[in-house]
Amino acid sequence: MKGSRWVGELAVGAVSASAYFRHVLHGLLLASLASLTACTTPVHAPHQHVVLVNHDGQSLYTDLDGDCYRDKPRFLSPESADDFKRHLAAITNAVATCTNCLAPDGTRRILIFVHGGLNTYQQSLARVNETMQEASATNFFPLFINWDSGLISSYFEHLLWVRQGTVQRVWGPVTSPLYLLADLGRTLTRAPVAWYYQLTSDLTTTARYESPNFSRRAKLQALARHSASDHQPFLSIGSDERTGASKLGYAASYGDGAAD
Repeated sequence: MKGSRWVGELAVGAVSASAYFRHVLHGLLLASLASLTACTTPVHAPHQHVVLVNHDGQSLYTDLDGDCYRDKPRFLSPESADDFKRHLAAITNAVATCTNCLAPDGTRRILIFVHGGLNTYQQSLARVNETMQEASATNFFPLFINWDSGLISSYFEHLLWVRQGTVQRVWGPVTSPLYLLADLGRTLTRAPVAWYYQLTSDLTTTARYESPNFSRRAKLQALARHSASDHQPFLSIGSDERTGASKLGYAASYGDGAAD
C-alpha cells in the first residue's frame, strides 16, 4: 500500500509540474505574440543599403504600406526569388553609381556592418538611419546586414528550437520544460556571481576612465594626434545610448563569460 501510495503521489507531482511548465510556456507565448502583433510604426530604411535576414537566412522584404505590421503582408516576409534578384541588382547598381566611395586607385570601397545581439528588426533599421550619413561621410558605401537578435525572440529560439547548435522541430519543444527549469535554476544560482563581476568591472572602469586626470590626458593626446595630421582618426568616449531593455538584458548576461 505504501509503495502504491508513493507512486500515486509521484504521478500527481509530475502532473502538477507539467501543468506548471505548461502555464509558464503559455504566458511566455502570449507575451511574445503580444509584442509581435502590437501596432507600432515600422522603420523605413533604403533597401539598396540593407539586407534583412530571418532565422533561416532568408532575405526579407523591407517595403511599407501601412501603419501596422498586420497591414503589411510583405513586410518582414521572405522575398521571392525574383524579388531577391532585383534586390541584389539594386545594391549592385547603387555601388556602381556611388561617387563618394571611390578609392584613389579607382576601386569602390564597401563598408559591411553586421550588428550584434539584443537588436530587433526595428532597432537595427533605426540604427541604419542613424549611421547612414556618418558611414557615407567616410567615403565608403555602407551595406547593413540586419537580423532579429532581440531578447524575446532569441530566448524563445533557445527555449523551443535550438539544441546543440541545430534546429530540432520535435525534440526542441519536448525538452523545453527541462531547459526552462535549467535556465531558472542557473539564473538564481549565478545572479550573485554575475552582479559581483559587473559591479567590480564597472567600478574599475569608472575609476579609470572618468577620473579627471585620465580624461584630461586622453583629450590632450587625441587633440595632438588630430592636429598633427588631418588623416588621423579622432576618437572619443561617447555616452551610453542603449535602451532600458538592452541594459537589462546586458546586466542579466554580463557575468556569464567571466564566471565560466
